[in-house]
Amino acid sequence: MQDDIQSEELGRRRDGDLGHPGMNPMDSFDPDMPCRVHDGLNDQVIEWSPNWASMYRQYAWKWDEGVVAWDGLLLDGWSPIAPSCGH
Repeated sequence: MQDDIQSEELGRRRDGDLGHPGMNPMDSFDPDMPCRVHDGLNDQVIEWSPNWASMYRQYAWKWDEGVVAWDGLLLDGWSPIAPSCGH
């Protein structure tokens, strides 16, 4: 029952797709690359640091389809960081 409640809290998409709308699925996430990840538990976007990659590999686990549990977060999508223009 607890899993059902938390899955509902993540706000699963009504169209049946997994993960956060407008973001890439976690199965294509590369923890060695800087990006933004979405924490579905707290509904916030976090700037990912590649410095966390080894801890992610060691402690992350599949929470649900399209959701990875790591460090108290439920990551359900990622997006690349647009390169700065350098102006």
